[in-house]
Amino acid sequence: MTWFLERQEGRTIFEVCLILVLIEHVLLGVKVVMATLIPDVPADVVNAERKRPKVEEIAENEISSLKRDGNAKSMIEMMDEITKEAQEQSK
Repeated sequence: MTWFLERQEGRTIFEVCLILVLIEHVLLGVKVVMATLIPDVPADVVNAERKRPKVEEIAENEISSLKRDGNAKSMIEMMDEITKEAQEQSK
């Protein structure tokens, strides 16, 4: 503020305050524009979340079929199969 007042252009304190308020509003506007342009959640996370219901459905189907058939698999084997099916369906 003192830099604005020390200049020999004859600015009053009121004019300096108006300039500072204008600068503050411009900076806030830039912040709002940047917040609008930059997404809060990365695209990879959004894509993974979109696939989640399908993966859950595949897991439920697999578990119910295992219960029906009486074939017990380890959790690692089931997760590997679910992952492979999800990758094939996403292609």
